[in-house]
Amino acid sequence: MYDFDKMTDRKGTSCSKWDNMSSMFTEKGLLPLWIADMDFRCCEEAIEAMRQRVDHGIFGYTVLPDSYFESIAGWMQRRHNWTVRKEWLVTSVTVVSALNIFVQAFTKPGDGVIIQKPVYFPFEECIQDNDRRLVNNELIEKEGYYTIDFEDLEEKAARPENKMLLLCSPHNPVCRAWTEEELRRVIDICSRNGIYLIADEIHMDFVFKAEHVPVGTLTNYSKLAVCTSPSKTFNMAGLKMANIFIPDEAMRKEFTRRSKSQCGIIPNNPVSITGISAAYAKGDKWLDEVKQYIWENFQFVDAYLKEYMPKLKMTSPEATYLAWIDFSGVGLSGLELRSFLRGKARVALDEGMVFGKSGENFARINVATDRTVVRECLDRIRDNLAR
Repeated sequence: MYDFDKMTDRKGTSCSKWDNMSSMFTEKGLLPLWIADMDFRCCEEAIEAMRQRVDHGIFGYTVLPDSYFESIAGWMQRRHNWTVRKEWLVTSVTVVSALNIFVQAFTKPGDGVIIQKPVYFPFEECIQDNDRRLVNNELIEKEGYYTIDFEDLEEKAARPENKMLLLCSPHNPVCRAWTEEELRRVIDICSRNGIYLIADEIHMDFVFKAEHVPVGTLTNYSKLAVCTSPSKTFNMAGLKMANIFIPDEAMRKEFTRRSKSQCGIIPNNPVSITGISAAYAKGDKWLDEVKQYIWENFQFVDAYLKEYMPKLKMTSPEATYLAWIDFSGVGLSGLELRSFLRGKARVALDEGMVFGKSGENFARINVATDRTVVRECLDRIRDNLAR
């Protein structure tokens, strides 16, 4: 049994969440539950493997060994019933860097790239920073539950100037785990219109109650890529490796050419390779236990809101470890909500407006932390709403 109530002190380790809040927040003394990493130690099997690799003492140029792919392939097969092939795999530094490369390699300046707001804000950045045109297929929200506007998606995918869809699956921040039926409809729309379908499945291992459905299990569409990473699954964001699966050979070659030749990305870090291989090979028990702890945190938040702040509503958490909280019941949104959270409650959350205009009434709380921290966050919000 792992003890997730025994939180490791991350202060003074140069971590973004606790030591670098100034990158997002000018206020001092905030309780951080913002950036999407966990406050839990990685699985010991991965730590021990990296320790042994460090003890070797040589960190020269490194290639991906067969064992790296085999550990990932084994994970995908037993956890998601997805059979992946070795030649499909391309590594990148992060999923976000891969998304930028896909936009650069398979669209041109001025082309439209479709996203589904409210969505993880780097999606918007990698479109606009690369001089592409953002096309929003806004999600439909009804009583705290989000669905895809397929009629709107059909219309926008049919426009010849729109070339790509960046799909967040599971969806951050609205906590949706898209169903097989929903994903098949997305695939059908993209394939009929020749739209590149780039799926960010970084939260694939944090689906609750149901099962994550990898897009790659549903189609052999040639304009498909699936982006995965151990960064969320095993709390390894700092190891800077993402695993990108591109089944089509021509598409894979073009992605690789752009990544290596034009962007200079060669992410074969010997310590990262070792740790990631061990995590995927031996980390099942750790993940099962951390998921249970996080699920109990979601239940705690839900019960707390119903008892102490019934006007706040949490979106049903199908996936991720990020609670999506609606503050519209207390009349807070946008900059006013930001001012309340930072200036009065003294908590550092990702305010919903950064994910799109429809998120202005919301805030995202990272519940992958010690339950006492989650309670303190909620206590601060409750106490200051009452004033």
